[in-house]
Amino acid sequence: MPSVDGAAVSVAAGATVNLFTGRMSEFPGGNAVNEQLFLVADAPGVTVSMLQNVGSTPLAPIQSGTPVNVASVAGAGPKLDEDLLGTFPVPQNTRQALNVTNTSGAAIIVRYRNFFTP
Repeated sequence: MPSVDGAAVSVAAGATVNLFTGRMSEFPGGNAVNEQLFLVADAPGVTVSMLQNVGSTPLAPIQSGTPVNVASVAGAGPKLDEDLLGTFPVPQNTRQALNVTNTSGAAIIVRYRNFFTP
C-alpha cells in the first residue's frame, strides 16, 4: 500500500539535522519499497545527503553537499514538478537518514515529502 511522509523543520545556522529521525521515513518497513523524495528550502545555503544502512552495508543515494532547491515563495512546496531529488529503491530492513546542512548565517525552514510504493 502506498504511503506518504513529510515534515517542515527549522534548521539553525551552521547546523546539520537528520529530517527522518523518529519519522516513518527512517524505518520504512520490513519489505522492499521504492521512494520518491522531494525537498525544498525557504532560502539558499542548504545542502543535503541521504544515507541508507542495510545491515552493515552503507549506501548513499544522495551524495553529501548536494544543493537543495529554493522555494519560489517562502513557506511553499515542495512542488512535485520541480523539487524531486530522486527515486530510489529501499531494500528490506533499511534505516535511512536525510541530513540537511544549513551553511548560511540564519535559520532556514526545510520541507520534504516522501512517497513510498511497493
